[in-house]
Parts: sequence; C-alpha cells; structure tokens
Amino acid sequence: MVPLAEVYNDPLPRPQSLWHMLNSAADAHADSAAITSMHQAPNHLAKLIRNPKTRSNDPWLCWTHADVKRAALSVSAGMTAAGVQRGPTVATFISNGVESELMLWIAAVLQITLVPLDFGLVMKGRREQLDDYLKRLNPDVVVVGDEAGAEALDEALDEALGECGLDTILRVVCSETERDGWRSFESLGVAELTDEQEASVTKQDAGIEKHGDRPAVILFTSGTSTGRPKGCPLSATNVLNASVNLAAVRDLPNGILVQSVNFRSISYMISTIALGTGRHIIMPAATFSTSTTLDAVEKCKAEFLICIPVQVQMFAQDPTFKYRDLSSLRRVAIGGDMVTTDVLVKARSMFPHTHVDTGHGMTEGVGVLGWGPDTLHDDVPEHHGILSVGVPAQGTNVRICDQNGNIVGRGEEGELHLGGFSMVPGYLGGEQPEASYQDSHGNWLKTGDRAFMTEKGAVFMIGRIKDIIKKVGISLSPAVIESVLNSREGVQASVFGMPDPRYGEVPVAVVRDKPSEDLKRVVVDKLGSEHALQDVVTLEELGLESFPYNQTMKVMKITLREALQRKLGQT
Repeated sequence: MVPLAEVYNDPLPRPQSLWHMLNSAADAHADSAAITSMHQAPNHLAKLIRNPKTRSNDPWLCWTHADVKRAALSVSAGMTAAGVQRGPTVATFISNGVESELMLWIAAVLQITLVPLDFGLVMKGRREQLDDYLKRLNPDVVVVGDEAGAEALDEALDEALGECGLDTILRVVCSETERDGWRSFESLGVAELTDEQEASVTKQDAGIEKHGDRPAVILFTSGTSTGRPKGCPLSATNVLNASVNLAAVRDLPNGILVQSVNFRSISYMISTIALGTGRHIIMPAATFSTSTTLDAVEKCKAEFLICIPVQVQMFAQDPTFKYRDLSSLRRVAIGGDMVTTDVLVKARSMFPHTHVDTGHGMTEGVGVLGWGPDTLHDDVPEHHGILSVGVPAQGTNVRICDQNGNIVGRGEEGELHLGGFSMVPGYLGGEQPEASYQDSHGNWLKTGDRAFMTEKGAVFMIGRIKDIIKKVGISLSPAVIESVLNSREGVQASVFGMPDPRYGEVPVAVVRDKPSEDLKRVVVDKLGSEHALQDVVTLEELGLESFPYNQTMKVMKITLREALQRKLGQT
C-alpha cells in the first residue's frame, strides 16, 4: 500500500523569547563584529554607541554585538520617553542599513510588532498603495529614511487621521531632521543606560512572551501573481522556530551577506538568525547590484551568499565575475523561486570551491522545507529539471491533499498544505479565510501550490494551482515547461495557459529574445506532444524591453500575463 503524503515533525528546543535569544548572543559575542554596512559612514549614528573612536579603520560602518545592544536599548528608552508603550505596531519604510537591523533589536526590547515595508511606497506615484497599507496596519510608530519620505508620510497620515482617525504616537526619520513632529534616530538615544533598564526588559519580556503568540512581525507577500500583497502576522513562536531550524540545518558561516531588501522574509529571518547566534551581517549596499555584492565578498571576506535563481544569471553576466577573488565564500544558497537543475549546475560551476545548495521559503513560513548542509547535487531529486524543495523541517507539518481535502498517496499530485510552529495561522485582517483550517495537528494553511511527495518524503512544488494549464482533461505545469525552455542556452521564458476554443487552454511561452532554435520542437522532444506550445512570443512583440521584476527580482507574472492577453486580443 502506498503511504500517504503526510509528515508531522516535532520542534527543536527554542529560546524563551526573541529578547532572550538576541541578548544572550550579544553578551556571548560582545566584541565580535555584528553589522558591517558598506554604504554608510563609519561615524553614522555614532552617538548611540559607547566608544565611537575605537571603531574599525574601514571606510564604512562596523558595529559589534555590544554596540548593537547598547544602541537598541538607548533608542528604546527614548521611544518609551516619547510615549511609546510596549507592544506597539511599528511600520518602517527604510532601505537596507544599520537602522533596519537595529529595528529588529528594538522590536525585541519593546515587544514591537515590526512591519518592514517597501521604502518605495513613500515615493511619488504610489500614494494609493501607501494609503492601503496604512489603513490595514494603523501603525503607532512610523520610520522613514529621509526628509522626502517624511513629507510623503505626513501628507498620507494627516489625510488618514481626518478620514478614519488613524494617528501615530511617534514619527522617526533616519537622517538628521528639523521637521516638525519628527525625531531622528540619534535624537531618541539616551546618554546613560542603567543595569535596571536591562533587568526591567527581561522581567516584562517574561510576562508578555509567556505563550509566544504575540505577532512579532508582519511580512507581506510579493503579490507577483495576485496583485495585492497579503499580510502574514508571524508570532514570536513562528520566528523562533524558523530561527532554530535555519541555524541548525544551514550551519551558518560567520560573514553573511544580506542583499535582499529588508521587507522580504528571507532578509528578516537571516538577520534575526545572525544577530541571535552572534554572526556577522554584511550589507553591500542599500539595494542589490552584482558589483556591490562581489565587492563585499572580496573586501569583507563574506562567507555566505544567498541568492535567487535570476541573480545566479546576473552574476554570470557580470563582466568582472571571473576576475574576482571569491575564495572566502563557504556557502551559496539558492532559493526564493523555483530552482531548476541547470541553475544549480551553473552555480556550482561558478563557485567551484564553495558548497552550493538550495532551499525553500515563503512569507507565510520560513525554513519549513529544505536540505541539510551535506546534501550534494546528485542527492537532490529532480522532476523534469525541477529540483525538490526539500524535506519538512523540525516543527513542520506537511500534507498533500486533493481538491476535497483528502490526503493523497506519495507520488500523487495535489495541493500543498503546511502547518506547525513556523507557519502563520492565517492572513492579516482575516483575508482569504478559506485558506486556513484547524484539526488535531493544529493550524494549517492551504498554500495554493501544486506539489507531490516522494516515498522518502522529499517535496516537489510544480507551480501554482491557479496557473495550471487545463488542456482537454489533462493538467500541464507551466513551471515544468519553463524548466525545459530555460535550460537552453540564452533562453529566459515564462509560460502561461491561454484560452483555446478546441483544447480549453494551451501553453504559450514568452521569451526574452527571438530564439535561435525551434523551442516548440524542444518541448515536444523533452515532454511529449501534449505539452506542445501553441505560440512563442518575444518581449519586443509585447511592447516590453525586459521582464517585469519586483524588488525581490521575481517576475511579475500578472503584469506579463496582461501584456500577453493584450497581444492576443483577449482583454
């Protein structure tokens, strides 16, 4: 009898709270490097740390774990003096920098529900989106990067106050400011800290964090396929369970590049783990570029690089890559999007002396599936060029279900359901309630991903259920077809199901450039005639110069689909 596609794992022991985890690491690694921010001056926010004159001789900011702890306690005391009580909601609109990392610590000190948001929301042209976030969150405190951001938020918050009573206790800007109603980070810092303050934090933390169910952070999905990002309130328990899983499974080196924007789950979790285990965070720049990332590896001797598949291609196309000294790298992890065999092979050829592996994460639960650090390429199962996303982590429950909610057998396709200590119980504001349910194993989330589980428990994700192409009674995965196309030299493709009067739906490929070979024949040869492409359309034919990406370098498929529909006269 075929075993059912279900796994229920007990959790690893986890710290008492986020404060306990960060504070213990800071005390144990007080003089070790904690944050290097290569785009910020060495004296930036110097008033918040004890001995600014004894800092590194490097031309950029470098703080120890003791520095981070002191700065966090100092600013937290200033926020309390400004009227901020424990447990507020704090929305940040800032780029990567010491402030984004410092906010993780401050959030632990004051039991803040931290909401890192896209700093582009305060730029011109995005007011409607900004208003939507503010009304959904009703933040007590807002943090922006500069005066322009402060001006944009003033306008939005003042209107929201009149319309729905939304008001804030404190408004903070990262730069020096004389703007009325705003405080700078440095101005919030208190000159002297006492032992009683730390003891007070520990005492209050023990009471508030007793059950670990308070929302520690709200992260929003990318909205690449739905258009409107959904809020994911991760509890302190969710974050701590993910932290111990990733720290154990990933065997983190000391010198971790944080290049993803801070409002995405991978950046938040890696920073939390690094600060909570005494590791060293290296931020190459405010936003990603191949040149600044490669500079950081060379100049700061970074040991751990995390990237998404498209970034592997971008590194390969960097004209300086082959001349770089990347010998300090010990680990390269690829995730954040579907990883195919050709991407992993390419990455391993680019980083021949480095362990390269894959992982899977989602905003609703980070670190729920993955591989151990000793997994080799030949050990990772593949399906039509798509690599398995791994096996369930500790504290994670997994099942594959049919459309009626029944658990299918291993090897059968169905919808991936995830539960356990790392997963959110539901979305912010009760959005999409049909995606959540409870049973004797706890909370579950229907991910909307089509997947299957092998006999050994490895999970394959083969695309979003809503994207599956239904062609005369058979289901075709766009991701499988994309994997075949993208394995061809110089080809980048996205595949969509388009209406067809005869077959119901047929696959159509959008490619970057006009192909040098017959891609229709390639697909038929690899997958069979039922996967045959109806058409291959270039970006130029759609009136696009490049694939539309979001801040995390994921293709905005909803935008691409709309362009394709216009081309085919389906709008």
